[in-house]
Amino acid sequence: MAALKLLSFLAFVALVALSSGPVHVNALVADRAQVARHAHAHEAVAKRKRDSSTPSSSGRCQPRPTSSLVPSSLPTSTPSLSPPTSTTPPPAPSTTSSTATSTGSNKKFGLAWNADPAYLGNFANLPNVQYIYNWGYTKPSGLDQYPGLNYMPMLWGPNFVSGWLGTVVQGYAKYALGFNEPNEPSQSNMSPQSAANLWIQYMNPLKPLGYTLGSPACTDDDAGLAWYQQFFSACAGGCIVDFMAFHAYTTDPQHLIDYATQLHNNYSMPVMITEFADTDFSYATYPDMSQVWNYAGTVTAFIANTEWMQGACPFGESPLLLYPISTHKISGEVSDLQETGWTRQDSDLLVSEMVKHLPAVTCTLLTTNRPASVGHLYRFITRTNPSLPETRRSFTEAVDRAAMMREAALKSVIFVGVPRTILSLTGLKDALEDDVYAALRKHSNREASTENIEATIQRGMGLWKSIYEPHAVKLYNKLGALHPDFITFIIQAYGTILSPLPRGDLEQGNLTRALGSVVGIATLRAEGRVGPQLTSHVFGLLKARYEENLNEEDKFLASDEGTEWVIRKVDEVIDAVTAGEQEILAGAKL
Repeated sequence: MAALKLLSFLAFVALVALSSGPVHVNALVADRAQVARHAHAHEAVAKRKRDSSTPSSSGRCQPRPTSSLVPSSLPTSTPSLSPPTSTTPPPAPSTTSSTATSTGSNKKFGLAWNADPAYLGNFANLPNVQYIYNWGYTKPSGLDQYPGLNYMPMLWGPNFVSGWLGTVVQGYAKYALGFNEPNEPSQSNMSPQSAANLWIQYMNPLKPLGYTLGSPACTDDDAGLAWYQQFFSACAGGCIVDFMAFHAYTTDPQHLIDYATQLHNNYSMPVMITEFADTDFSYATYPDMSQVWNYAGTVTAFIANTEWMQGACPFGESPLLLYPISTHKISGEVSDLQETGWTRQDSDLLVSEMVKHLPAVTCTLLTTNRPASVGHLYRFITRTNPSLPETRRSFTEAVDRAAMMREAALKSVIFVGVPRTILSLTGLKDALEDDVYAALRKHSNREASTENIEATIQRGMGLWKSIYEPHAVKLYNKLGALHPDFITFIIQAYGTILSPLPRGDLEQGNLTRALGSVVGIATLRAEGRVGPQLTSHVFGLLKARYEENLNEEDKFLASDEGTEWVIRKVDEVIDAVTAGEQEILAGAKL
């Protein structure tokens, strides 16, 4: 029942935020057993998706300040839960007979939507989804196609009042959300008194128009509890609030449950978690996959079975959360997803995501010695039904993807050696249709001659310096001291194999300088126990940003965020294909 188990996880992951966002590079270059696979969703995704041009996007939850790689102003531990310091409870918020109530229904989940509207259909019709919001007051494009989704406009902060007044009118929506993390200086940053004044002026009037009102959403810590208390005291019973909202970023599911319970007990109202994920910002602990599954099961059961839980909206870039299915499908562990309602639209979305990191996935499968999975990867990304050649999407597309996979596998030989490269190239060749194989290049572009040897060595030295400066000379001499021919071999291999082909994109399957570094990262990350070499190639990819004429893909890959994203994706593939094993293959020296 692997497919059913996997899709049950998808239904949760698409609704309970297990981040696809990256973690910091300097945390990821260590051994895999010590690093995060599911951290920092809040900051990375918010930073990438924020756009100051419209209220609906600029109002999204914004990242707390960080340096380029290291957090500077984040909590140092998972927040503790303490009662408010005052022993006198604040005045009860004003309510009416239509105050929100909750039931044991499973239709409690929502979409904290920050993704391409084209992907909305993959989640809108899930049986446990009924809410959607986007940190603003303008509905996502295409939302009208999904009448079962209740849009919740948010008055993110005081700067968005003017647009709010002209948009959020009678009949526009059934729910409205209050201020975004007003207790945080980097978010809406509002005093409780100011928030109370704005609430009475702009939120209360929505109640007679038929709206159900969610409170300001604070963070899951003592500061949040104190802010709520001061807010309701400032309201003096004059703020109409129907349910409590809060944000939770913690790897401890019990902390989330305790915080929600405390809010319910303090204010005798239903509770909605409008942002949450299995991560925290202390960077002290990182969940492994068993912990992720435990978090998912615990939180889902609590939300579904607690009568006073109004709902919950996971934080994350939902389309990328489909990724676990694609990696399991590549490894052959899911043989038939059609039985579970898997659709052509789902498959097309996965293929589009897989192609974006095709070299990384290819090299990870090669390094973990899964030649059959390399072949299945080709079938998966070129056919609507991997088992039927006649369902191939496009001949030209198939040739291009086969050439890219073949080139990535060839470059892997530098890092993991000849035997596994032979096996995976054979697995790929066996999967190719005859016409695709016939269209692939048959002559060598890398054969050494007296005419090209000098240019090859120059390319190798150029790539070496590009990756290893300012330590290029020191490392060159160190490796040369190990064996006089060793560094000569490496430079020639860099010039012949790892560097882009001389004619660039005119060559079939050519990989750019940035993608060459992706090959190095993927193979070394999957190999394990080669931390110094992995670190070098991580920084090598970061330095690719200084290359001339970068395309948009390479600009992203060479960014801090892109480099972290590559490592995350490699980890996800490794987790999928090595499930149940004690350790992956190891032994390559470079």
